[in-house]
Amino acid sequence: TNEIAAQESKKDEKLQNFREVKALIESGAYQFTGKWAYPQRGGQIDLTTRDNFLRVNGKKVSADMPYFGQLTGGNAGYGGAGGGIVFDAELEDLSIKTNEKKNRLTISFKGKSSTESFNCIFTMSSKSSVSLSITSNYRQTIRYLGSIKPIE
Repeated sequence: TNEIAAQESKKDEKLQNFREVKALIESGAYQFTGKWAYPQRGGQIDLTTRDNFLRVNGKKVSADMPYFGQLTGGNAGYGGAGGGIVFDAELEDLSIKTNEKKNRLTISFKGKSSTESFNCIFTMSSKSSVSLSITSNYRQTIRYLGSIKPIE
């Protein structure tokens, strides 16, 4: 029937999206752009009018993401913590986990600024549906929803 064909078509599309995003991640050169931010307190924040990115390029990672939330660490205000999440660093502790059943990838790694260490976790099933969670030693966790694309 048409319903079964539609379900199969949707499955094929999901699988194709997953394969595309997996190939992009395996290429090691991609950029995330956030559309929404979700701080631990408060509602979602529209990011479409703000430039933001997290870029992975080989063994390098750089980010300039707006931050909304509480500072936690003892010297949180010192040396730049408290603004956006900004760093340009070596990519550390890279882990890529694939869940073939759910067509989901989980990528985690660390990046450091001069004063902070950031744990970054991506969860994605397609290039247009990407969740990024960033935790630092001085800030509450913040989550972003957005998309990824190859680096030009």
